[in-house]
Amino acid sequence: MQKFKYPLDKKIKNTWLISYGDLITLLITFFIMMISVESGRISTVHKWINYQLAIATAELNRSVSEKKITGIDVRQDTKGVHITIQSKGMFKEGEAVPKNELKLQLINIAKVIANLNILTLNNISSYQEEFMTFRKRGFEWNVKILVEGHTDNTSLILGSKYENNWELSAARAQMVMRILQKQLNLPPQFFAIKGYGEYKPLVENNSTQNRLLNRRIDIIINASLLKSGAGEQLSI
Repeated sequence: MQKFKYPLDKKIKNTWLISYGDLITLLITFFIMMISVESGRISTVHKWINYQLAIATAELNRSVSEKKITGIDVRQDTKGVHITIQSKGMFKEGEAVPKNELKLQLINIAKVIANLNILTLNNISSYQEEFMTFRKRGFEWNVKILVEGHTDNTSLILGSKYENNWELSAARAQMVMRILQKQLNLPPQFFAIKGYGEYKPLVENNSTQNRLLNRRIDIIINASLLKSGAGEQLSI
């Protein structure tokens, strides 16, 4: 009489599933651990970047105060170190060539920016391991200085070389960028410009004082780790 062996054979055949399940569990645990370690390293670098931006903000504010430079506001926000220049003496109406007052302000600002550690990374001893890890993965230190131009909603004067406030704001941002680039002696790839015209006001353009507030130049300094050729970025 033949014995019925199917239940036993089925049990033996299914034992591999237990080993497979253990292997998958170990792999998942390993990848979770690696992700946690990597996240910790990224978090450490982000904290360092934020710390350097905070130092840069403090240094710029101190310099503005010591030199008694008026019409300049320095703060740190989600974009990075944010420098706003607002004064009556920036440009002639409808023109993009900076007046001497603005040129002097930009020269003084450039002198401070040139000495910021965030540009040269001279002080990274506490984070050397993290930076070396990212560099081995192809990430390079990337500093960007963005210059944004803004106007009020006043129509351009007759005979202006610019078609509208949009073009004017971009031209002004470009002129400011050129002065900074020359003073800092940094490669052009450090810089970028944006022209917003009248379309990003701080306040409503309904008075002389408000229009003055809206006529401004923003200089934004930010830093990140950028992977060459891939567009992948680790920023704040």
